[in-house]
Amino acid sequence: MNQIPTDVIVLPSGHGRWVVYNLFAKTSLGCSSDSIGLLAAAVSTQRERLEEQHADRFFEVWDVQCFSNEDGLLADPSRFERDVRQWGDPSLVHVKELYQRFLDGCFVVEDMDAYAKRFMQKTSLLDRFNFGNFHQQLGQHLALKRRESAENWWINQKFTDDLEGVRENLYGAVQEWGLRQYFSGRLEPGDFVVDLGCGTGYYSKVLGTYGASVRGYDPSRAMIDLAQRSTPGDVEFKVAPLGTPEALQDLPDECADYVTMIDALLFYFVPSEPDQDISASALFEDIRRVLKPDGIFISVEPHYLFWLQPWFGEETRPFTVMTEYCTKAFGVTPTISEYLQTVFNNGFFSRWMEELLPDPSFENEDRRAFYFARQFPLWHLFEFGKTPA
Repeated sequence: MNQIPTDVIVLPSGHGRWVVYNLFAKTSLGCSSDSIGLLAAAVSTQRERLEEQHADRFFEVWDVQCFSNEDGLLADPSRFERDVRQWGDPSLVHVKELYQRFLDGCFVVEDMDAYAKRFMQKTSLLDRFNFGNFHQQLGQHLALKRRESAENWWINQKFTDDLEGVRENLYGAVQEWGLRQYFSGRLEPGDFVVDLGCGTGYYSKVLGTYGASVRGYDPSRAMIDLAQRSTPGDVEFKVAPLGTPEALQDLPDECADYVTMIDALLFYFVPSEPDQDISASALFEDIRRVLKPDGIFISVEPHYLFWLQPWFGEETRPFTVMTEYCTKAFGVTPTISEYLQTVFNNGFFSRWMEELLPDPSFENEDRRAFYFARQFPLWHLFEFGKTPA
């Protein structure tokens, strides 16, 4: 007998329309009330019988599924068009086609064992069977649908075209706003900051505006080339194979007042590429060596709980549904215990932690994003000190 997986929920969208949504497969379909009725009947009625009973009927559906994260890593990750005014005209489909759409979206499953086997990592860019994790899904979407390199997309979704600013999305409203609030009054002229995984160098340059001397490192030559297009103040950039032994060998011992990593440490827990040859232990050994005895390692990462969780509910009363935490098939952040134990076991202790919340003025820019990020923080910031030897 066919089954509707318990992974499936139905969301009201108004005007007699509904969204059928598989929380694990990240699939969705806009449906009329009649189409929802057919979905319910599919559980108790054999497919052949169902098609016979409704042979002369057509049903309204809307293709509402979209890779909503293509607008940015911090865009609404829910993967469907929620504004019914943007749905357009419905497709009128025969019962056979509707039933097939239910199967394709994993809203109806004929073999639960086969369905469960799909929650594995993708084996290649062309793998359509395994669902894979977020990095794999994004890479597949960018390569096969947008025909865009992941590196270019990553830069464009976060920074303005001239790379001199952060876009007016949650990156700007939460990360940049929060970090400027945090660093203001902490950094002093003459402080030496080592920024690891600096990317295009934007935040290295921000730190330099507080009078600090900054050295930014990144393993990507392309990123460092972009960073070096402008180097205001005492800010320098270098390519370094971070996460390999002695990657920071050009720096003397105990030279840094601060070491920062922003949106970079997660790749040492869930690699973005297969067979990625980097080591968290090697990374932390370098950080310990270059930090002064009273120096601070600052780690800013996507929230281990709430990043990539779907945005449900009313704009001002959001909620989400957690589908995984300890064992992640889709998510790409470590658990908080895995994250902290790795840092602690490599010679650090926690000094301070805060969760970054949005700039209050962002409510006027994107109400849904503002209220979700205010209720469910999307970044956390940790300060770590060196454990005495």
